[in-house]
Amino acid sequence: MRFKNKYGGHPRFVLYKNLRKPMAVQTRGHKEILLKSYDYHPKVFADGFVGYKVKHKSNGMALLYGKPFVVQEEPKAS
Repeated sequence: MRFKNKYGGHPRFVLYKNLRKPMAVQTRGHKEILLKSYDYHPKVFADGFVGYKVKHKSNGMALLYGKPFVVQEEPKAS
């Protein structure tokens, strides 16, 4: 997901999902931010969070963010 100014400079959330190779991403450090909090979303991206779900709330829609776990591959034996 990306946060971009599109269509006449209006902020938009651009969601991307590879439908040919769907994958699950494990996350930690979750945050829930209302869509109308435009100024906060780019800061969350800069901190390394990724958006993974849109949620309906009584006071508006929110995006759920989490920091992805980094999986390191084991070194191959020589």
